[in-house]
Amino acid sequence: KHSLCGNQYLKELIIDGDDLAVKGNAICNLSSLERLTIGGRIDSMDDNAIIDCDALQEIYVEANVPSPRYGIGFFSGCDNLSYIRIGKNVTEFSVEDFGDTVSFYDVEQGNTNFLSDNGVLYNVKDIKTLLKYPSNKAESSYVIPDDTEKIEASAFDECISLKEITFSP
Repeated sequence: KHSLCGNQYLKELIIDGDDLAVKGNAICNLSSLERLTIGGRIDSMDDNAIIDCDALQEIYVEANVPSPRYGIGFFSGCDNLSYIRIGKNVTEFSVEDFGDTVSFYDVEQGNTNFLSDNGVLYNVKDIKTLLKYPSNKAESSYVIPDDTEKIEASAFDECISLKEITFSP
């Protein structure tokens, strides 16, 4: 029912509460927004829920966020988003929903489902799965740790600097 659009001074936004539904275009044109925290319990979040927040650089995910209805992703026109931190209580996370400008994934200590290896995101709940090598990570090579058991099909999509991948023996 509510939207937050057009504020040019807001630097940080915290979405927190229970049974929240974040609709498309709910957060838009916040030209100074640098940091977004998603907490509480999100029941649904539509495609393009957050659009045209040019200064947005960091997202802290403190709660499970359901995938958007049509799979387009939550963000559009947030081209400076580079850092995503996954909180210790997050058990579900979809990298596709956060765009392709990320250069570093971080996982809060104590999370038993995910881990970050120098910014590369892994799911460790059942088997160690490489979920996503950040698209904008600056390194040109990466060595996949030998205890990695699975690699998601889109793990290396849109990696603009990555030129060499090595499977360790």
